This record gives sequence, structure tokens and C-alpha cells, in this order.
Amino acid sequence: MEINKNIKNSNDAIRNTQFMSLSPTIVEKLDKVYVDALDFVIENENIKNAAISGHYGSGKSSIWQTYKNMRNINNVIYISLGDYCQGDEEGNSISRIEKQILTQILAQVNQKDIPLSKYKLKFNKNKCTIAKYVLASLIFILSIIGWFIKSEITSIYMIRMHVYLSFIILLFVTPLIYLIYRIFKGELFQISKINLKIAEANAQPSDEKDESIFDKDIKEIIYILKSSNVKYVVFEDLDRYDNVLIFSKMRELNYLLNADRSKQVSNIKFIYMVRDDLFDIQTRSKFFDFILPVIPIVDSENSEGKLMEYFKDNNNIPDKKVLRKISIFIDDMRILKNIVNEYNIYSEILLPQKLNLDKNKLFSIIVLKNIFPEEFSLLQRNRGYIFKIFRELPYYKENFSREIEEEIKQIENKLRELENEVAMSVAEVVSLMLPGNLTTGSEKKWSEYLREWSENPKQKIFIGGLSHNYDDLLNKYVNRNPDNKQRYDNIKDEREPELNKLRDKITKLQTYLDEINSQSLKELLNSIDERTLAKIFENEGINNTLLNNHYFSLIKFLLMEGLVDESYRIYLGIFREGSISLNDKLFISNILSANKNDLLLELNSPMSVYEELADYHYQRKSIQNLKFLEWLIENDKKIEVIKITKHCLVLNPKNWTKYLVILV
Repeated sequence: MEINKNIKNSNDAIRNTQFMSLSPTIVEKLDKVYVDALDFVIENENIKNAAISGHYGSGKSSIWQTYKNMRNINNVIYISLGDYCQGDEEGNSISRIEKQILTQILAQVNQKDIPLSKYKLKFNKNKCTIAKYVLASLIFILSIIGWFIKSEITSIYMIRMHVYLSFIILLFVTPLIYLIYRIFKGELFQISKINLKIAEANAQPSDEKDESIFDKDIKEIIYILKSSNVKYVVFEDLDRYDNVLIFSKMRELNYLLNADRSKQVSNIKFIYMVRDDLFDIQTRSKFFDFILPVIPIVDSENSEGKLMEYFKDNNNIPDKKVLRKISIFIDDMRILKNIVNEYNIYSEILLPQKLNLDKNKLFSIIVLKNIFPEEFSLLQRNRGYIFKIFRELPYYKENFSREIEEEIKQIENKLRELENEVAMSVAEVVSLMLPGNLTTGSEKKWSEYLREWSENPKQKIFIGGLSHNYDDLLNKYVNRNPDNKQRYDNIKDEREPELNKLRDKITKLQTYLDEINSQSLKELLNSIDERTLAKIFENEGINNTLLNNHYFSLIKFLLMEGLVDESYRIYLGIFREGSISLNDKLFISNILSANKNDLLLELNSPMSVYEELADYHYQRKSIQNLKFLEWLIENDKKIEVIKITKHCLVLNPKNWTKYLVILV
């Protein structure tokens, strides 16, 4: 299959593409001020709780890892937690967090260093250890058997009884001591309670069930950490729980660890990777003994440079202008790296499909996928906020059309009123220019009479014994007198700009009304006012979590720039030919993106194309395709729409061959 061939051919390019790990990286050159600050933390015995602070993805872990390698720091335990149970009280409970912390501590300490601990991780015993247990058990059993057959053995082999008994006792005691040693070391099993009573009553405080692991087993945890010779405990992502109480418990644990100095040479330091806004200023300075602020490696100001750097080995790099604009919304190093990684993969697989895909739109889809993963998932299932905007595009157009039609009516009414005012003013001025003895033979005033006559200027009327039309009257009494003509022209000139302005506005609105149905979402959003724009983006039913997300403006930007448009489905996965051919898909893609289509493009299934399109898509110029329009005519589909868009099919009377005529 051609798609598989494309994938195979792109393998070499993918291997040469630079991918990046999302885990903390070792910085080639760490700023001296960071080194000096961390040296101060490590060397100062009074500092027991230190924080490296900055927002997510600012490089906190990278700085610590780089420093640790520079100073060859060992005996470090890492506690890395994340809140993956948002909205789940069970998931965010102190008890659960403490269990996770204890589990991670146990996973990193040598179990041989904590033989007395009741907390153990299960490990498969190696063959050598199993062989020792088997050998000890066999020796123990043989010693018992040898005791019962001592008379037979000594008589057969002529061994003195006291020598034989000494040997049997040695065989009995040696494996027994070995097994007892292993039992007390906790490698076989642990004795938690020996009950010598026939009946036992257990009384405990009613609130004991509310105690957490740290409350009940703080001594056990202290024993584990001290016995493992740990010097540094590094906490990452503990702030994601937004639970300050767990930090208080960690500080209490640290105090107890360092309270007994008789058996410990140096402090056990707790180092926290936290975001800046976790505590208020008083709490931060009181809780931590030292705070090292981290200037972000990537923020919205410099992410463009990082994007360009990471794309240097990619032949399908998006336009620099698009990268520059989108980079404003990316302020997390991990997100930035993952966007580049995913784009490198998507571009190598999707762009060779000959669907005329846009690199900028593909990159924008990947950005949306990383910053709004839930919205991206909903979009794939024809759900969610963005899908709703695309789905309701025809309704937006219908509402805007009604508003424009209403505005046109209001302007037309205003124009008529103004024209009447001008006509009345002209009639009043002309009436003053006529001789006093000139009469109309009517009871109406000259101004009213002239006003009505101006609406039908060709009409002949007898005035002063002569037949005149309206223009004859003006030429005789107005235009021949320079003063009268100047006064007449001034009246019309004063109001004419205002009249022309209204006429131009009506013309523009009428033109926009004719074009609105063929507009893409991008064109529509950029042609409406801020108030109407807000109604679309902040519509009823929108998820408040999405609306309050500080990245929400990215969605508005992608839609208004047309970087995410109605053709988004083509960028979500690999296209495989079936009921729709490659040409069919390309034709649909160009219509959805409002791109130009090939008039003679050969379509495989016009019916499948027809089922993919909405009514307003037929208003776009990209609908121009000979075979598709012929199919519409033959199947009596969308005839009224085709007429509106000024497309028609005519028959050549000589050979009845159909030609497409585009009426401009």
C-alpha cells in the first residue's frame, strides 16, 4: 500500500531527526550563581529545608541534576509525585501521599541496611541464597535422623559414641543458628506479635483510624532513613497537590531526623522543587531555610528561539512567522520539547500523503494536542468546544445575515429620510427664486408642489401660460441666474457627501451579505466586531475550566488565524483509500480550507464528496469542479445553491457535450 511505502521511506529521515527527552537534562554550563547558591545550601549545617523554586518546566530539576553531577553528590533519595487524581479526595488525601512517599523511599534504600524494619519490598531470592537454605535444612534434618540411629551408626562404623554425638550436635546447632539469624534479620519472616493469652481484648483510641502513616510510624521512617545513610531527600512535584499540610509533615520529619546528633555526622537535608506561588511570602520564608529562584530556560519571550533551534534539522519546518506567533503561548520547556518531538513524527508520516497538507496547520494541531489534550481528544470524537464552533458556523452566518439585513433596512430608511429632507430644502429654495406673480393654479405651496414635481421631472405642467417640465423650470428661473444657481448647487453639495456615505455603506453591506455564506471561519471571525466575537468564543455551555485556562487565548488565535480550520480531521491520522479516493479527499480538503481546486480534477466518488460537505461549502469558489457539478445537476442536488454561486452547466447544441461555465 502507498501509505506503508511512505512510512517505510520516511524511516531514514526519522532516524536523522533530532528527538529530545522530556526528563531533566544535564546543562552543559551551569550559571555560577546557581553553583554558589547550592554550595551554600550543602555546606551550611543550619540549612535543612531548601527550595528550588520556579514554574513548571522552568529547569529546576535540570539545575539540581547538573549540580549533583558536578559535585559528585551521592546518597540521594528522590521523591517524585504527581496529582493524577484531580477532583478525587481519596487521591489527594494525606494518607495516600504519605504511602507513596514511603513506597518510593523503600524502593531506593538497600534492604540489607534496614533489617529491623517492618516495611519490606519483595524480591526474588537468588539461587545461591536458596541453596544455602536448602543445605541448612538438609543438614538439620540429617542431624535429627542421625540422633535416632546413633547406635547403628557407631556399631557399624566403629565410632566412639561421644565423638559421634559431638558431630551430630554440631550438625544440629550450625544450621539452626543460621536459620535463627535469618529469621531475626527478617529474611524469612517477621514476628509481629506473640499471643500467650486465651482471650485478648484490644482497646485503642477512637480517632486512631484517622492517623496517617507518618503519625503512626514516624519512628519507623526515621529508622529507615538513618540506617540507609541518606544525606539528601529531593522532592519533585509535591506541590501539584496544592496541600500545604504535607509540607508541614515533611518539615517535622526533617526536624526529628536531625534532632539526634549523637549517631549522625551530618544533616539530612530536604530539597524541594516547588512552584513560586505555592506559599505566600510569610509562609515561604518561614518554612524554607533557603530559597533558590530559577529563571525559566523557556518562557513566552524566548520560546521562539528554542523552537528555531530544535527545528534546525527538520526539512518540514513551519513558517517562521507562525512559529513566532505560536511561541508566545508556550512557556514550558517540557511542552515545547514534546511539541517538536510529535511534530517531527507527524510530519514525516502525514506530509508525504500527497494531500497537500499545510505544515503550519499540522504544527498548530500538534500544539493544540499538547496544550489542550482533552479538547484534542474530544475533537477526534466530534465533540468539545472547537467542534461546536465549527458545527454552529452556519447558524452564526444566518444570525449575522439577519443582523446585516436589518442594518441595511435601517440605513435605507435613513437615506430616504435624508433624500426627502434634501428634496424639500431644494424645493423651498427654488420656490423663493420664482417670480411672485407666478402661480401653479393649485392650493399647495410652491415648495410642496415642486417637491412632488421633482419626483416626476418629465411631467409637463402649464405655468404662466407655457408648458414646462421640471428641468425647463430650473433652467429658466434658476440656472440662468448665477446667484440663484450658486445657491441651488450649495444646498445639494452640502448634503451630497452624507447621502453618498450612506449609499456606499449600503453597497458594502450588501456585498458582504452576498459573500458571507462562502466565508471560512477565519474570514468570518475577522470580519465581525469584538462584541459579536465575544459571543462566539464565550458562548453558553462552555466549560469554565477551559475558559479560565490561561492558555485559552491560544484557541482563539488558532481559529482566527485559520491555523485550525474545518479541514482539521485530515491532520489527525493517516489517510487510507476506501470509499473516498486520494483525489476525493484532496478536493474535500481544499473546500474545507477554502483553497483553490483543480477544475478538471478527476473524482472517484462524487456521492461520498457530497455527503462530506455542508450547505455553506457550496458557496465557495473551490467547489468548482466539472465532474462534481455535473453529478449535482444529474442527481438534482443543491441546484438552488449552484445558481446562487453563479455556476451553471450548458449544453452544446451540436454534440450535447456538457461544459462548465463560470459566470463572474
